[in-house]
Amino acid sequence: MFFFSKKNNQKKNKEPLGKPASDVLKKGTVSIKDLIAPHFIEVDFNHIKINDMFYRTIFVSGYPRYANPNWLSSLITFDHPLYISFFIYPTEAGDVLEQLKKKIAEMEATIDSQVREGKVVDPNIQVALDDALSLQAELARGTERFFQFCFIHNYFC
Repeated sequence: MFFFSKKNNQKKNKEPLGKPASDVLKKGTVSIKDLIAPHFIEVDFNHIKINDMFYRTIFVSGYPRYANPNWLSSLITFDHPLYISFFIYPTEAGDVLEQLKKKIAEMEATIDSQVREGKVVDPNIQVALDDALSLQAELARGTERFFQFCFIHNYFC
């Protein structure tokens, strides 16, 4: 079988596999990757430096209870360039109802323990419990939907 036979008459190529980098650079061949890729990237714990630009990304995790008109006006009218991103993901009502059930039980247990100890019930916990109960009822009825919301903004200079 000729597939397994050895070719004895082959000349061995003794040239290096790749050309030296200086030869490639002298020719001026540039790939699309070379054009797109930055020359320098530095990653620090509070910023990223790409070439000569510094970038900082801020992830917003706390939101106001009610969003009034123009609640982002100070950010939108900020006098420096920035990128703002919103991501909205729908969530299954059954998953949210299970989480709400656990959270409601925790808040009711906290209120019960405060009453047994003779302490004044924390009004923040009472308001949160009322909100959770009304949200649970509306989700169960199907009049409300729940969404995961992500708000990110990038500053650069």
